[in-house]
Amino acid sequence: MRILVVDDHELVRRGICSVLETDPSLTICGEAVNGKDAVSKAGTLHPDVVVMDISMPEMNGLEATREIKRILPGAEIIIVSQHEAPQMVRQAFQAGARGYVVKSSISTDLLAAIARIAQGDRFLQVPGGASQAETPDSQEILQRNAAYERALRESEERFRSAMNNMAEGLYTIDAQGLVTYINPAAEAMFGWPSAELMGKKMHDVTHYKHPDGSPFPSGECAGLQVLQKGIELREHEDVFIRKDGAFFPVIFSSSPLKSDGKTVGVVVCFRDDTKRRKAEAALRQELEDATGKLRELSSRLLQTQDEERRRIARELHDGVGQLIVALNLNLSKVNSEKERLSPGARECLEENARLIDQASQEIRTMSHLLHPPLLDEVGLESALRWYGDGFAERSKIAVTMDLAPGFSEGLPRELSLSLFRIVQECLTNVHRHSGSATAFVRIRRSAGEISLEVKDEGKGIPAEIHSKISSGASAGVGLRGMRERIRQFGGRLEVASDRKGTRIIAVLPVPGLTDGQDALSFQPASAAIKSNGTAQHHRDAATILLIDDEVAGLLPRKLLLESAGYQVIVARSGAEGIRIFEDNRIDAVILDYWMSGMKGTAVAEELKRINPGVPIVVLSGMSDLPGEASGIVDQWIVKGSTRAEQLLESVAALLDRRPV
Repeated sequence: MRILVVDDHELVRRGICSVLETDPSLTICGEAVNGKDAVSKAGTLHPDVVVMDISMPEMNGLEATREIKRILPGAEIIIVSQHEAPQMVRQAFQAGARGYVVKSSISTDLLAAIARIAQGDRFLQVPGGASQAETPDSQEILQRNAAYERALRESEERFRSAMNNMAEGLYTIDAQGLVTYINPAAEAMFGWPSAELMGKKMHDVTHYKHPDGSPFPSGECAGLQVLQKGIELREHEDVFIRKDGAFFPVIFSSSPLKSDGKTVGVVVCFRDDTKRRKAEAALRQELEDATGKLRELSSRLLQTQDEERRRIARELHDGVGQLIVALNLNLSKVNSEKERLSPGARECLEENARLIDQASQEIRTMSHLLHPPLLDEVGLESALRWYGDGFAERSKIAVTMDLAPGFSEGLPRELSLSLFRIVQECLTNVHRHSGSATAFVRIRRSAGEISLEVKDEGKGIPAEIHSKISSGASAGVGLRGMRERIRQFGGRLEVASDRKGTRIIAVLPVPGLTDGQDALSFQPASAAIKSNGTAQHHRDAATILLIDDEVAGLLPRKLLLESAGYQVIVARSGAEGIRIFEDNRIDAVILDYWMSGMKGTAVAEELKRINPGVPIVVLSGMSDLPGEASGIVDQWIVKGSTRAEQLLESVAALLDRRPV
């Protein structure tokens, strides 16, 4: 027989269940905490018998009895209540109950009531002998009460035993934040024995300051916010304090304890996150090391490629080129006596001379494209102008070179070669893909960096390919080569494209470089980011501001965003984030909700005041958006509940919707 137990007090439910479990023919199919919950679970579980309390929040037992009998006429109801008044008994039977047991007699009469109902009879227990069962004397009532209390104690002991054997730490606090229970695992992690913590404010003992020593007011405590708002907090990263004053990282979840609909306390379950964070840091270090080795290998491959190009260019010039020169000299001797030849032989001789000149020109062009001798002999500026002129002649694309005078003076050889290769690759792409009749190359040099821009007026990059380039998911060999060359020098690459053409910007730092130029007509990417002017700001060049007071949260998000091609600026506090936001062109903001000194929603409100058009994403351990965040937060993401890719998808979607 399937039994549904309904009572709003957990200990009472446990006591009833312990009595029912003594009869192997009975199966407890579920438990409900109020009348409304009972109706819902009865409709789902289809119990044979419902053991129902009367006084419960939201819907009392009499109302629930009527509703259950309406939807499940075959289900039988046994009322268990502290009320002994005959009027209450009559109302219970009028509502559809088949049995009535006073709570003080549950331990002996509940099983009898179920057995009587199973036979098709009623079971009625009322004071004064008006019952179908014998009315017990005072001694028997005391015995029954003792049995009931013993059952409750046994149930509570089983519950505490389960809590005490948990590997995770667990503690409960009351409405004043005072400790009411702490399990052994929590004692071990905190270093505090239970006797010393009971009755103390948990926040004042284990959560009263930040790792930097600054005070941590209780009003900013995420766990106590659960007490104030009655909202669950899941998988929240934080730091607790041991008895000896040492900090240790934790991940905790917190749920409100409620009675009659009011929050009367909080239960907190946490685990020491030290090992995971150490493993994560080690893995991150391994990833950084592997990435560094991969980039070093890529750099060596590019260097090897350049050296091989130089060798082949030299072989073409010194080998094949010299043979053609010798061939041309021999041919000139024959040409001096061409008058002795027949008309057909003279025509063949002239054709051979033209072919030799053409071969000599093509070998020279090929040699120079592989490695322009001007780059080593007279510098980058002359090499670029030579290449631009030759490219325009070969491709019939008008190339405009706007090169700052003297920009290449003092540049390292490797940097000059990389800039030349980037221009070479960009113009090749213009010829192959854009359909543009013009190309524009501009180079500017300022203190500390050199900036290169190549743009065309073609059809632009297809949206699908452009999206992949922006996310860093895929790109052509040429673009990957450019990115790698720029990465070697710690620079950055921006790709912007629309129906009016494509624009490539490369910014490479030159440590210790000073230049007398000022008033430059071309702004480097860093300056363009800081500018609040009308220059077009594409999603490819998007700059994300990350605000979090924990390095453990900042670093993985920074690596994730940078892997997608975004430029990332980090701030370790709300105040620092606001300063950076005021001084820079920021496209989107990602910030943590709980931060020392200034809560995330307060930071978001100030950022929206400065620039309402910048989208803001807030990361929090709380699943529900608090009222204070309404209207100022564009997206609320619960930590640990989503894939890492969702953050990238959210940022991309918000950037697509932002005003340009």
